[in-house]
Amino acid sequence: MPNRPPIPFDGTPARNRRRTTSTIRTRPPLAGLGLLLATFLVAACSSAPSPTAQVAIDQWLTCEECNAGELAAVLALGHAALAPLRERLLTGPDSSKIHRLEDALAQRAQRLEDSVPLPHIHPPPHHGHLSVRAQRYVDTFLANYTAVVEKRAALAVARIGGPEAKAALQRAGTLSLRSDVHDFIVFAHDSLWVP
Repeated sequence: MPNRPPIPFDGTPARNRRRTTSTIRTRPPLAGLGLLLATFLVAACSSAPSPTAQVAIDQWLTCEECNAGELAAVLALGHAALAPLRERLLTGPDSSKIHRLEDALAQRAQRLEDSVPLPHIHPPPHHGHLSVRAQRYVDTFLANYTAVVEKRAALAVARIGGPEAKAALQRAGTLSLRSDVHDFIVFAHDSLWVP
């Protein structure tokens, strides 16, 4: 595209007018759109963890003995792991996982109750409903599972460190959480490394 003299706005020819601004080359409109799309894709990809990263995070949050390097695998992801860990810290376990776990626990509780005969003074629960004892079993297990996920998310966030981690832990400290989880979040925040 050849350089053209700027179009005069006041009627004076461009050669007689003093230049106060430099000539700016403009990009064709499609190039700007391509740049905008590329920026959006980079931002979207950086916020969503890769499937491999998500597996490592899930293994850390749900491991039983945690002796196979689960935390180290999450820490190796660095700041890319902060967004999903922050979400688990602030909202608890993924709701679809909670529903699947709740169904499995209800079935287990039902099988346990069926294997232990109740005295005749207790009527059997209606089909599809849990007795008070079975519901307490499910609720206790789910509460403990949620607490473990939140504590592990807090620990990993604190170990990754940085201002984003500090903000996430401060936000989590304002939530209405179980007392042991709240105490752990305070501990994680106090031991946080911020450069």
